[in-house]
Amino acid sequence: MAAADVSERRPASAGRRLISTFIARREFGIFLVLIALILYFNARNSAFTSSSNWATLVEYGSPILIAAVGETMLLICGEIDLSVGHVYALAPLILYKVAEAGWPLIAGLLAGLGISALVGLTNGLVTVYLRVPSLIVTLGMFNVLNGVSLLISDGSQQTTPTGPNFGAWFGVGDYHTFYWAFGIMLAMHFVLTMTPWACTRSRSAATAWARARAASTSAGSGSATSSRAACSAGSRASSQPSTSGRRIRCRAAPT
Repeated sequence: MAAADVSERRPASAGRRLISTFIARREFGIFLVLIALILYFNARNSAFTSSSNWATLVEYGSPILIAAVGETMLLICGEIDLSVGHVYALAPLILYKVAEAGWPLIAGLLAGLGISALVGLTNGLVTVYLRVPSLIVTLGMFNVLNGVSLLISDGSQQTTPTGPNFGAWFGVGDYHTFYWAFGIMLAMHFVLTMTPWACTRSRSAATAWARARAASTSAGSGSATSSRAACSAGSRASSQPSTSGRRIRCRAAPT
């Protein structure tokens, strides 16, 4: 009888283990919602799943994915950036103005990236050193960038310049933007799941955030103080070397 029981206990196949792992992840619920939405809209209009519509959805959704990747690190520290939408609108206008002045397109690209990084640096410096909540800082920057964009564009739509080689690499095509967005997402996933620095930082920041929030609740202080304490504690903890293996798995911090 025992021998029969042992023979029946066969190890699960690789496919079954993969399915079990996927179902156990938190993203599985979101995946089910996505499938339900696709089925619903396709039932209302069969053109929803056409190749041309998928290209349109991907083209409009990819910039949101790129912005979400950047917001992820802020949310880990309990902060937020409301100005990211107008940074996205300002960068191609900078490219347009630089190209209009006769500079190469690659110079316009670097200028747009540099000014976007400067906006993020300004938000961070004001939040950290002047102790202004990131919600207020980035909301103000949101309005500033909106005004700057209107001045640059003269309040009208501008066509972003392109070239044969430049367009082939940076977005002329149905799925080019998606390729960039997907690659950036995979890079962030690698950083957050397989590097000791990011896993130690995110785990420590989450733990410190929970403790600082509990302390601020009992002391009656604001959430901005909690978020700064969480980020500083996470930064201190992340500076210590990790002795884990090469592949790191981040676990949720205890509350």
